[in-house]
Amino acid sequence: MNEFESDNPSDEDDRYLWDKSGPVDSDVEQLERTLEVLRYEQQVPPTPIAARRWKIPSLAVAALIAISVSVAWMVLQSNGVPFKGKEFQEGAWNVVALKGTATIDSVPMAGEGWLGVGGWLETDNGSEVRLEVADIGDVTVHANSRLQLMTSRANKEHRLQLAHGAIEAFIWAPPKLFFVHTASATAVDLGCHYLLEVDEDGTGRLEVLSGWVAFERDDRESTVPQGGVCQTRPDIGPGTPYFKDVSDEFADALSEFDFGDGGDHAIQRILQDARPRDTLTLWHLLSRVDRSQREHVFVRMASFAPLPAGLTREGVLELNEQMLDDWWDALKVTW
Repeated sequence: MNEFESDNPSDEDDRYLWDKSGPVDSDVEQLERTLEVLRYEQQVPPTPIAARRWKIPSLAVAALIAISVSVAWMVLQSNGVPFKGKEFQEGAWNVVALKGTATIDSVPMAGEGWLGVGGWLETDNGSEVRLEVADIGDVTVHANSRLQLMTSRANKEHRLQLAHGAIEAFIWAPPKLFFVHTASATAVDLGCHYLLEVDEDGTGRLEVLSGWVAFERDDRESTVPQGGVCQTRPDIGPGTPYFKDVSDEFADALSEFDFGDGGDHAIQRILQDARPRDTLTLWHLLSRVDRSQREHVFVRMASFAPLPAGLTREGVLELNEQMLDDWWDALKVTW
């Protein structure tokens, strides 16, 4: 007999607890089924280690089982949504209440909960929550917001629909894995930290705190860097990005061009107030103005950043895609 074996025959009934070699108690079997949804699925097999069976009195085992069942019950109840089994957990995101009481599918949630695919999360004017976006980041959902988890597929894509409200997303995944859809545009993560606000009519505003975000609708795209802002409207899509510290006159003229009838007057004001780093805005405008105005935008850009070798005035004015991309690459280091 070695130091870890027991000379008490009753301990033989406990073998299942250590190496599953003995008979299973019905209470233990029930506990395993209850806790199955909380199992941690490790991606890399753990390094095998020698198992040791320590002597524990039978009453202590019974007490441990009772405590474990109680803890499991409290965990499942604290989720704030009905427990629906393992299928409900597939692709679901953990939700942590930061303040107040939010709802998941109209069920009040306090503490922590799960937002399943297809489920709706809603905060009122006194609540705020944090969503854990699988293993790639998190999203803070501010007060008076409503959103849906559309899909969540590991290493492929994760999509939210923000009906209205405000979120702050912090994502550390490779580009184009995290998407937030709104009524007027889709925010595509390029490795970033950003704020997104949407009114109930679909009007929205994106502000990038770090990294880059692509704001898209159909074939219209605005690429927004750190410090950049982009407005969006449901009938048009994303406007032209600009840096947050532009003058009020610049911002107003750009809004008038994007969403109003500013026309030539708005373009003239934008060009007049532009600074060297506002080539971000001017680059986007090249493909959004008519041919007569494109010449003026080009001249203003070139006054800040001459064309790199290999690029031509004619090619840029004709919107040669490769030349535009090359100029973008040369300009973005100044943004």
